[in-house]
Amino acid sequence: MRQHIVRGAAIAAALALLAAGCSSSHKGDKSPTTVFPTTHVPTTQPGSATTRPPTTAKGSTTTTLGGAPATTLAPGATTVPTPVTTTSVKPGPPPTYGGGIVMRWKLALDFRNHPGRNPFADYLNTGPAVWSLREGSSLARNGLYPLLPRFSSTFQSQGLSAWHDSGAGCPNLPAVGVNLAGLPVSQCSASIPGGAAFLEPSSTHSAIVGWTSPFDGTADISHDAVADADGTCGDGVSYFVELDTKQISAIRLTNNNSASLPDQRVQVAKGQTLYFIVDPGLGNDASCDATQLAVTIDQLLK
Repeated sequence: MRQHIVRGAAIAAALALLAAGCSSSHKGDKSPTTVFPTTHVPTTQPGSATTRPPTTAKGSTTTTLGGAPATTLAPGATTVPTPVTTTSVKPGPPPTYGGGIVMRWKLALDFRNHPGRNPFADYLNTGPAVWSLREGSSLARNGLYPLLPRFSSTFQSQGLSAWHDSGAGCPNLPAVGVNLAGLPVSQCSASIPGGAAFLEPSSTHSAIVGWTSPFDGTADISHDAVADADGTCGDGVSYFVELDTKQISAIRLTNNNSASLPDQRVQVAKGQTLYFIVDPGLGNDASCDATQLAVTIDQLLK
């Protein structure tokens, strides 16, 4: 019995010594931290190539290999939009006329194509400036007719252009203008037909259109319209056609009325001027005297 107790104690003592030794051998020891290197996986494997499209900021331009600008397509677009280009159209040759007519000038047509010029040529600009927009230095018909000094692209109304002076009234008078619109346009109390030329005198100065001949020969004058464009008031106008200071024809146009004149053929020398003159009504009353004038001049074969 005693032998077993001694053996047990010896074993217990041995175990205690073994435990103490193990404890002293690990005192203050820290296990080292192992840091593994981070591995970066390449996006391109050896022997391969990755191509990324260039990033183009909105509104920027890129260039082709040759250095020329290239258009960057918008997202979802499949074609490059065609650039808008403008071209200037040069007038063609002047039209040809029958009936022995060499050249033709039409006041309203030519005026519409050159509203800001005074004097001006035919609508194709194929010859010299023949039309001039003038006023009488008084109501005397003496050939002393200075050019109207001022131009307005909106003469009381959008669509009306006119050369005028600064006389009081609605609008400033005298004036010679044209309707650039295809429809009638109101001006003060008048109604100017679409595409029409018109003259308005003052109470002391005539409104005048001049045509200066660029040739020696025969001119045919035809009137498509001489008409009161304002029938709301006034007492009509007087209308005269003169070659320099020689009267060719004259009519009295009553309020809110129109008149026709027979065609006239006159011999003209280069530099002579035909004058188409609108004077105020009786008593020099220039109220509501806007007058449409449609006149054509043809150069005839000799």
